[in-house]
Amino acid sequence: MCEYIIVFNKGIFTCKKNIEQQLTIERDQFLEWTKSVWNFSAESAKRMQHPAPFSIDLLRRAIQLYTLKKDVVLDPFMVSGTTAVATTRANRNWVGSEFSKEYADLVNVRLLKERKESLDLK
Repeated sequence: MCEYIIVFNKGIFTCKKNIEQQLTIERDQFLEWTKSVWNFSAESAKRMQHPAPFSIDLLRRAIQLYTLKKDVVLDPFMVSGTTAVATTRANRNWVGSEFSKEYADLVNVRLLKERKESLDLK
């Protein structure tokens, strides 16, 4: 089973020196992450309380590959908050919205738990 992520770009992307200081991946990671196939374990739908959750590792990799430190990532459909968690772990900022109160409550609980765990690690 596989899913596709299609990446479009406009022209050629080049890093200027000031941008290189804002990258959070190493050269080897860049070379590995820009290959055509990424392998991740599936996220548990039961644990995430959603029928089709994304892997945090998948989102974190995409966020680190296509954004710079302190960039803002928009998630218009937060559902279980995976993008917010991955964005925070990647040292980016995020803005999100969720129409469903049930999922919004789930996001709040998950983000509080994530924050507590990150504080416990420090």
